[in-house]
Amino acid sequence: MSNPDFQSSNPPKEKFTSPSISRRTFLAGAAVAPMILPSGVLAAPGRPGANDRIVTGHIGVGGKGTGNMKNISEHVGAICDVDSLQAEKAAAALDRRVPIYSDYRHMLERKDLDGVVIASPDHWHALMMI
Repeated sequence: MSNPDFQSSNPPKEKFTSPSISRRTFLAGAAVAPMILPSGVLAAPGRPGANDRIVTGHIGVGGKGTGNMKNISEHVGAICDVDSLQAEKAAAALDRRVPIYSDYRHMLERKDLDGVVIASPDHWHALMMI
């Protein structure tokens, strides 16, 4: 039994070919593009793109939080922990000075952070994500 309100997500069986360009012509042109375009347009090796530098903030830097900071974040932009000694210890392990926060809400107000790593106790995760 078919449902009249249900519409298939499959497109109609029509040909979507263009007589102006063949697959062979497209592939030949695409193969030549890296030789014609300047390397700045393409992702050149050894040259990071604008999105390759992701600045992270870290909430909770004791135990697993410190491990997360060392292993998954190359560019730490801020640290937040309720234990000021733990926050200072984590900040000292970095190669540059970063702001230290005791209240995660103040850190989350920063516009220059691309992402946040939360390593707080389980019952705090949801509140910090909102």
